[in-house]
Amino acid sequence: MKGIVMAAGLMALSMGVSVGLLFYISHEQLRLNTESSLKLALGETMVQLDDLDPSVRESRALLIFSDNFSVRKEKSVQYQVDLMGFLADPLAVRIRIRATENTALFRLELSAEETMIEVDNEK
Repeated sequence: MKGIVMAAGLMALSMGVSVGLLFYISHEQLRLNTESSLKLALGETMVQLDDLDPSVRESRALLIFSDNFSVRKEKSVQYQVDLMGFLADPLAVRIRIRATENTALFRLELSAEETMIEVDNEK
């Protein structure tokens, strides 16, 4: 009888650890995909904004970023994109993304921010 109780306890413990590891792996995967997509899309946005006239950069920044980010976003995740800061000259853009993923076991939410500033390397 004692062995059955110990085996059931060990099985419940291993199931709890498995669910915890599943949550950790899912969260890290979502974080990695969101942050890498954010950085790549922001870099492409900076290149495209650099080609525009400084007077129209601010009005087009969020639209261009959204287009660049939509190529990389996952279908099962809902994203909210906010333009937190903008400076036309020198070009500086700050973006925040909130990602929410509803899976069968749990809901994952995270927020990522990135700032990119234009640097002139001419000497």
